Amino acid sequence: MKAIIKISVIFSLLVLSICANGQSIKQQAEQQKRQQRYEREQKENELKEQARIKKAQLNLNDLMQLLQSKDLEYVDRFLTNKGWKLHSTNIKETDEYDDKVAVDYKQVTWAFDKNSYNDLAKGWFYFYLYPTYDNAIAYTIANDEQLDRLKSELTSNGYKRIYPTDAIERGLESVFRNSLYEVNFKKLVKKRNQEGADIRYNFFIYNYKQIEERKAEAERLAREAAEREEKYQNAIQQAESAYYQKQYATAQQFYNEALAVKPENRDMYSDKLAELDINILCAEAENLFKAHQYDKAKAKYANALTVKPNKQTDYINRKIKEIANFQVFLSERIYKQYDYKTLETGDYEAKDSYIETELQKALLAKGETLPRTTVSIICEVDTFGVSTSNFTTSVQNKNLNAVLDKISKNLKLKQVFWNNYTVLAKAEFTYTIDYNHAVITAKKNPDGISSDNKDFNIYRSAINSKLSSNAPYGKYTFDMNKTTINGQAFDNNKLVKMSGSGGPSNAWLSLLVPGLGDHKVTYGKRNGVGVALWTYALIGGGIGLKFYSNSEYKKYHAATEQTAMDKHYKAANYSNQAFYGCMIAGGIVWISDIIWVWSRGAKNAKTAKAYKKSHLGAFYQPDLNATGLSYTINF
Repeated sequence: MKAIIKISVIFSLLVLSICANGQSIKQQAEQQKRQQRYEREQKENELKEQARIKKAQLNLNDLMQLLQSKDLEYVDRFLTNKGWKLHSTNIKETDEYDDKVAVDYKQVTWAFDKNSYNDLAKGWFYFYLYPTYDNAIAYTIANDEQLDRLKSELTSNGYKRIYPTDAIERGLESVFRNSLYEVNFKKLVKKRNQEGADIRYNFFIYNYKQIEERKAEAERLAREAAEREEKYQNAIQQAESAYYQKQYATAQQFYNEALAVKPENRDMYSDKLAELDINILCAEAENLFKAHQYDKAKAKYANALTVKPNKQTDYINRKIKEIANFQVFLSERIYKQYDYKTLETGDYEAKDSYIETELQKALLAKGETLPRTTVSIICEVDTFGVSTSNFTTSVQNKNLNAVLDKISKNLKLKQVFWNNYTVLAKAEFTYTIDYNHAVITAKKNPDGISSDNKDFNIYRSAINSKLSSNAPYGKYTFDMNKTTINGQAFDNNKLVKMSGSGGPSNAWLSLLVPGLGDHKVTYGKRNGVGVALWTYALIGGGIGLKFYSNSEYKKYHAATEQTAMDKHYKAANYSNQAFYGCMIAGGIVWISDIIWVWSRGAKNAKTAKAYKKSHLGAFYQPDLNATGLSYTINF
């Protein structure tokens, strides 16, 4: 039983063991199958990834196709089909102040397998759109195999290295060109602390031929523009020079030459051209006027008025009016008499001055009082220069008429020209005149200047002016003559006689009466009373002392006693001595006064003599019936 149980257990264990091994083998087979399937999927994924990456890689043909495309939608579709994604667009750049500024191109960027957490990607494609140039592209990768293929394609497609590979910042640069495009290749090392591949490769492709042609064209255009500018400036300078020299036709020609070069500047010079047209028309009108073609000249001026803008309308209208007035003048000059004063102002004023001078000399020479009179002298001259004159007066005076007749006969007008033609002319000279003559005697003393003459007030200011300064006191006689012509006064005044006072002869007065001459030689400033009192007091006192002395002397003789005799003798002696002292003192005062009066009178006489010598000359005055001295004063 036990053996059976034991066998059963062993059998059961064997069966269990066989079952377990079978299960293990099955699991291992399944595991192996799954591993094979995983490895196959991995390989397929790798092949797919390689295929995706390869598909995304752009060869030279792709790059040129994109470069030459004008359709941005096509470029986006092409890249999207290859697995690229649009990354960004940029129409502005950042300047040095981190401000956005507009640029002359637009940039569109695509990325391949860009990391969503940073700016790392397996490839970058940049498309640059220019408004006036062909587009440019940039292609950045880090794949060495693709780099080799692109470089090989460059060589096989006729691109040649035009510069030796050069070192640049953080890398190397090579430039390839064919007949149209340039490929700028850069091998760059990443910056310190920069993520991504250690080395990346950048291709920049653009149409260099177009740029060179554009540059050459720009240089040609700039050169032609400079030549045009030089030609333009030369023409403008010559035009302005001719303008300032008033060579308007020449200036107009040069301005037109300048504007043929730069017609866009015509508006800038429109005012100047209009001014030139006006000046040319005015110059032509002036020439026609000089050629006596007056109607044609007015027509030219009228044409000038039609030019716009016009800043000379006043001048042109004035010229038209002048021509019209000149035509009227030509018709009137045969009979019209023009104002000589207006046409020959200088000669008229000279003759007016001549007539005034002749009237002044004649009136002052005659010495005859003339009441206010109006005188008119009319002189006419014909076209042959022949003058005729006549005169009129408001008062008939034989002497005045003789003077006016003489003046009229001597008066000859010039032949008058107006607008280069001789014309009839008339000159009228009108004067309001009067003349006054008077002989005035005036006295000058410390109280002032006075005269009893009835005409003294007429000449008071003139006489006072003459005698108020250094003229000595005395009596003065003046021959006064005053002529007024048109309100202007002319004087011919003569000092004909002078008699001074206070001379040395006044010493005789002081000889007669002490102090009497003092009043005369000082013109009343000293009255001499003090001198007289002192003189008479001393002489009178002396005489009184003399009488007293004689009285005492008699008493001396009558005395019987010695004491009385001595007393009266001394009194008589002292009184007699005092008598002589008073008489001598009184004589000295009297004689001193006489000498002083004579000295002061001599000084007065010397002053009067000096004044006469400097102010008087020899004359004979018939009215005074005397020969003496005269002085002429012109006021």
